[in-house]
Amino acid sequence: MKRKSLKNEVLILIGFIFFLPTPLFSAPLSDLAQDQLEQGSLKPTPRSPFVPDARLGDELDPSTLLVQGLIYGKSLKMAILSGRMVREGEDLGHYKVDKILPKEVVLTHSQNESSFHVKLDNYMAPVNKKNGGGFVVEFRNAALKDALKFLAKGAGMNIIVPEDFAGRVTLSFDDMDLLDALRSVLRVNGYEYAIEDKIIRVGKPDAFAGGTDLKTQNFQLRYATAKDMVEKIKLLLSDRGAVISDDRINMLTVKDRDPIISNIAKLVAEVDRRDKQVQIEARIVDASRNFTRSLGINWDINGANGRTTIGGVSTVGTNSTTKNPLNVNLGVANPTSGIGLIIGRLSGFNIETQLTAAEQKGDISILSKPSVTTLNNMPSKIRSGTKIYVKSTSSISVGTAGGTAANAGTSGLQEINTGIELTVTPQITVDDYIKMKIDAVESEADFSRTVDGIPSVIDNTASTSVILKDGETTVIGGLYKQKTTKQKSGVPGLQNIPVMGYLFQSKTRTRSDGELMIFVTPKIVN
Repeated sequence: MKRKSLKNEVLILIGFIFFLPTPLFSAPLSDLAQDQLEQGSLKPTPRSPFVPDARLGDELDPSTLLVQGLIYGKSLKMAILSGRMVREGEDLGHYKVDKILPKEVVLTHSQNESSFHVKLDNYMAPVNKKNGGGFVVEFRNAALKDALKFLAKGAGMNIIVPEDFAGRVTLSFDDMDLLDALRSVLRVNGYEYAIEDKIIRVGKPDAFAGGTDLKTQNFQLRYATAKDMVEKIKLLLSDRGAVISDDRINMLTVKDRDPIISNIAKLVAEVDRRDKQVQIEARIVDASRNFTRSLGINWDINGANGRTTIGGVSTVGTNSTTKNPLNVNLGVANPTSGIGLIIGRLSGFNIETQLTAAEQKGDISILSKPSVTTLNNMPSKIRSGTKIYVKSTSSISVGTAGGTAANAGTSGLQEINTGIELTVTPQITVDDYIKMKIDAVESEADFSRTVDGIPSVIDNTASTSVILKDGETTVIGGLYKQKTTKQKSGVPGLQNIPVMGYLFQSKTRTRSDGELMIFVTPKIVN
């Protein structure tokens, strides 16, 4: 009976609950929580910084904030605080972003002016501070999409990213351009981009058909030569890049990815500069020592004996004293001393002789001082000498169908350059020293040895490389030459008689010594 009575009581209780006009638990749990929150009995818990819809209200607790990204530079200071991008001076609830530093973000309360420092995790200051005008860029587990928007906003660009763009990034850059940082983030994550009218389009490489992700830029050169720059630029291009030159207007057109274009622009800026000039002064000294000694004799036999008359021949020469024609004329060309003898008279014939001698000695110094100005790394040529024109002839034989040959002759002038030729190529170093490659050639025509009437050329050469300070002088010496000439003339047969043969011959001995010295002085022309 007791067990049946308990069952009936439970059924009556259940019916009572279901048939009440207002249920006991008619209010939802969410409404109860809201009432408790309004009464202050339920405290809000700290928000997660990784919840996209979380908001930073007036009741901000700065201790819950995280620095996920930061850009610091002279012209721009930005930060990502728990998913929200802020700048210096902006309000964040009851707080104001007072300072953005490379290692932290300083918040100041608008009422009590208390400060709170939101530190950047694992920040390490650079060992060597740079002043290149770039930015400090820091990310700590930031959403990849937020990081790209953050960098694009800082660079003053707009950006479009695909919907399936996901991932996170942690990095630390110092003295970095913002677009370079954005490129690096994209490349590490396997994405490409294209820039069109300040809009950055991001996508996978296969999303850019026909090279739409490539950039085309023209470089108007001022001093460099476009066709000479093409080979240098090809070394920097990617496998999709191209470069062409327009020699008419001295312009380069390059098509490639944006970072490669930036590298090429830096190269062009470094190379396309006005070349320095070098003034080259050369002093050329040719010191020669000459010695000439000549000894000669003239014979004059004249007279008549009966029907026999003996005399000289006027074409041989005449006696300078008696004006009689000479039989033997072996006197020196320009005598400096001499003696005339009348040896005697033999059967009506007068025998006269003249001994002449000459000796010359001298030192000759020929000084020339040419000067020329040339561009850096461009050769300059200095020549001082004589041009010799030699008449030359040639013949051409042309066969005909009948087996005969037709000959035609031509004649012209063969030009031979003699003298001194100096070629100097200067190169200015970064510390204003001058490196010079010098080639010197001295040449002269030798008419004693000819081929078809054209004389051979005797030359002496010297080649060297030196480094000098601006205004210093170097000397090239050792171009030494010595020439000895012996000449003998005489009466055939008689000149070979021992001892007596000296009376029927003339001798000339010439010796010349010469040394070429070249003094070269380079000067940088500002």
